[in-house]
Amino acid sequence: MISLARSLTALAVIAAALCLLSPVDGNAQGTGAAIDIGLTAEERAWIASNPEVSVAYDPFYAPYSFIGTKGAITGLAPELFTRIAELTGLKFSAAPVRDWQDILDKARARKIDVVATIVETEERGKFLSFTTAFLPTPLVIMARTGDYGILGPDTLSGKTVALVRGYSSTDRVLYDHPDIITRYVDSPLEALQDVSVGRADAYVGVVGVNAYLARHHGLANLRIASEYELESSIQGFGVRPDRPLLRSILQKAIESFGDIEQTEAYRRWVPLLQTVVEETSSTPFELTQGEEQWLRDHGPIRIGTNVNWAPMDYTDANGTPEGIGAGFIRAVDRRLGGVIEIVPGPWPEIYAAAEAGELDGVAGISPTAERERIFRFTEPYIRIPHVIFAPVDMQRLPSLDALWDKRVAIEEGFFLGKLIERRFPKAEILRYGSTNEALTAVSKGEADAYVGNRAVANYAIHALLIGNLKEHGTISETSSVNAFGFPRQNEKLRDIFQKALDSITVRERRSISGAWVAPEREQVPFTLTPAEREWLLRHPTIRVAGDREYAPIEFIGEDGTYQGLAPDYLRKLSELLDVNFVYDTKSDWDEALRKLENRELDIASAAAATDSRRRYADFTAPYLRLPVMIFGRRGGFFAADLGDLENRTVAVVRGYAATEYLLEQHPEISFVPVSTVAAGAELLLSGHVDAYVGSILTTSHAIREDGMNALMVTGKTPFSVNLSIAVRKDWPIFTNILRRAINHLSSAERTAIVNKWIGLRIKEPLDFRLMLQISLAAFIVLALAAAGIWTLWRRTRAQAAELVQRNEALAEESRSRLAAQHIAERTNLEKDHLLANVSHELRTPLNAIVGYTELLFAKFAKEPTGGKISEYLSALKMAGGQLQTIVQDLLEMTVKPGDVELREESVPLDKLFSNVKSLLDVADGPDSPIVSWPDPLPFVVTGDMQRLSQVLLNLLGNALKFSPPGSEITVSTQLQSDGDLEIRVKDRGIGIAPELLDEVMAPFVRGEDPFVRASQGSGLGLSISKSFIEAHGGALGLESMKGRGTTAVIRLPKSRVARIAA
Repeated sequence: MISLARSLTALAVIAAALCLLSPVDGNAQGTGAAIDIGLTAEERAWIASNPEVSVAYDPFYAPYSFIGTKGAITGLAPELFTRIAELTGLKFSAAPVRDWQDILDKARARKIDVVATIVETEERGKFLSFTTAFLPTPLVIMARTGDYGILGPDTLSGKTVALVRGYSSTDRVLYDHPDIITRYVDSPLEALQDVSVGRADAYVGVVGVNAYLARHHGLANLRIASEYELESSIQGFGVRPDRPLLRSILQKAIESFGDIEQTEAYRRWVPLLQTVVEETSSTPFELTQGEEQWLRDHGPIRIGTNVNWAPMDYTDANGTPEGIGAGFIRAVDRRLGGVIEIVPGPWPEIYAAAEAGELDGVAGISPTAERERIFRFTEPYIRIPHVIFAPVDMQRLPSLDALWDKRVAIEEGFFLGKLIERRFPKAEILRYGSTNEALTAVSKGEADAYVGNRAVANYAIHALLIGNLKEHGTISETSSVNAFGFPRQNEKLRDIFQKALDSITVRERRSISGAWVAPEREQVPFTLTPAEREWLLRHPTIRVAGDREYAPIEFIGEDGTYQGLAPDYLRKLSELLDVNFVYDTKSDWDEALRKLENRELDIASAAAATDSRRRYADFTAPYLRLPVMIFGRRGGFFAADLGDLENRTVAVVRGYAATEYLLEQHPEISFVPVSTVAAGAELLLSGHVDAYVGSILTTSHAIREDGMNALMVTGKTPFSVNLSIAVRKDWPIFTNILRRAINHLSSAERTAIVNKWIGLRIKEPLDFRLMLQISLAAFIVLALAAAGIWTLWRRTRAQAAELVQRNEALAEESRSRLAAQHIAERTNLEKDHLLANVSHELRTPLNAIVGYTELLFAKFAKEPTGGKISEYLSALKMAGGQLQTIVQDLLEMTVKPGDVELREESVPLDKLFSNVKSLLDVADGPDSPIVSWPDPLPFVVTGDMQRLSQVLLNLLGNALKFSPPGSEITVSTQLQSDGDLEIRVKDRGIGIAPELLDEVMAPFVRGEDPFVRASQGSGLGLSISKSFIEAHGGALGLESMKGRGTTAVIRLPKSRVARIAA
């Protein structure tokens, strides 16, 4: 992978040489004021006589060249020719071509002047001349995620490999692997699509092209399986052989590209190529024979998931497990060969079943000390912050401390409840069966705040259309750590799952979780395939089925047109796809669906997928979820759930998905079909039915707009209406277009549409009778307010007495906390004393062990028969040395910075660095890290030579330990403007996440990186170094980014620094 990264870097440099201006349409035109690039008089005369040049771009070779959203050629190569046009005064036009094979045919027939981005071969040399090859295009093998039969070039034998007709890479692969099964295609996109759906096992192509096409066409199940050829695949321009002066002009233009354009190009094209390796590389998945035998012996593996914790874990309307947890289970199952059964259920039930061994494991569990007595856990597959949600008008609750006296809603069985109860005895924990119930309680004022998983809460708030809650703060003490847990007797299964998780690529992880928790990313252009673009051109008008009375989702407005949330979605899609959506405004919902079934209409803008509708329509992913509730009259019959409706009359809207579910699953209820939501509400209000069942949003809207204040929600149902766009079944290509287009809409665009229509009010004529009622009510309110003020004055005295009592209680609590602080300080002192005593007691026997080991090693090393014994003694000597270091670190840790005794002396910096060099253990070899030291420095530092040397040794030891082979570690110094001296140790190693920089300075902290944890060390070096520098009156800090190296900065005060006189 290092060589692949180097090739990508080389590609970045070349791409950076291109002056990338605004997007072009494939026709590059000179300005007439050409820059001097050393053209001869003969070349200038040729340009004057031949100002227009045709260039053939591969239309399916993104990002180098491809057809943009407006049908014009765009990409790296066209922008390059835009620059060349400015340099030469030539006018370049894009030649009309179908595909790569068509380009080669026209080049042979001399119907085009230049071929962009082409590899020089002997065969092509018969009909083209070439500029210098300048654009590296490294080849990689693409395969499906989870298909580990493709691991490198050697594994292609006998496999079906997609090959693009006419590409030089095709000839190369056939030459290298004559035993492959070939599948010829016309473009890289077609090749990648064949691999994605299983028509081919692999495709060999250019890494940048593969990455771009996979991203922009939703091929998330592809990965880079291996490098193929990284060095020799370099492209240039091909020119008609009878145009030697044109070839010469192009060559000079290429050579003239300057450094200024590099930064522009880097920002535009290179980032795509730099990230592809990280996103698609993974650890190979390999099981031991014992693990494979365990899987064969244990049959189906049953993993429990939470049934009601979307988007982490939940089931859809058909009972199918969905969510992030289910996504990771399926990713693991692909690696295990399809042996996992997902068992959804309420969290308390699946937890108890796993604990009792009735389930093999459970997903979405947070490891805790209490649970570790029962379960063995994998590493977390996702971490999401715990946050506080509360009403928008409540005083901000920024942290857990703000909840000390609040009513806090928590899901039943979640550990956060116990944590808050232990920390804040005055807080009231209200436990609910689901996140939806907990958030609804906060929204209704039954609880003050909700604490839990940010992704789950945001999902529920949007799904339930709750508009009066917002995120107040993040909990720093905990986070939602989601792992797999297995009963202790299934430890081998835990190891198998961990290996599978380790092999999941970054891209695969993002494809599983990105739809739910990914931050808003910069929008990339929405692209269509040529076939999709052609289809839309043949179908410029789409006929839409809607519901005339389904406000605020969709309804006929005062102007006679469709309005609402669904029409607004279609307006966004219309802008994206350049098609016209036309509603049928005459038909009611039942008739509109019949027309869709008969193909008199093309789509339904807001329809839920049901078994009957799936016979004639396909569906996009849902864009809105509407819970179905039970409504009743105030003071009338009360139904808490569907079981209470047995033998009762219930109004439902004819043709709605919720009605279809109810009719199928509850024959014991007497249903009364009505034509609209408003009609059902009127039947309930008049007492002709006992209840009405419908979606919370549309029914509440109808109740509010028609003034039916006597109606209310009395209970809930297990159903939800998931609104999608339904598309006639004979239009699968349009279904796919809509699915991608909806997914392309940003969260901000979706939220704006929802917020526009939730809480909508429709203007009504002025009602004077209502005005009189309001006036009378206002008079009564004023009278009651006067009485209330008098009552409030009486209560104030009692509240003042209560306030005094509370102040006394607070004072008592403050005294208790102060006492606890003293106890904690005394405990720390006793701990330090214990560590010091134990370390001193260990040093004496340990020194004896190391000493005698060295004597024995010296003796047997000289013996010809002592080789094996020498190996054992060498290992023992090394282990003893490490233990001595740990004991010394423990002793140093017990000394507080203010108590460190310094042996003060004047230490020239050159002497300090020379001393450290002599003590530093740097391995020899071409791949060993190199330590670069500063030039001789005219400075003297007043301090403890031994302590300062130890600090530098600790910092350099860390840098050497975590730096890649062959990298450089730099020691530098700089005198600051305030007179302080900075010594910097910079490496290019694995780096540290910014949020962990303070944490790693604490004793025994070694970070969470597996490479760090696997390395030797006690986790005390940085803590001790910090205390030594602080004893000198200075400071030690870290600057780092994950994956980009670390810089340790020692800052010594100017009072300890002096310049050596010349």
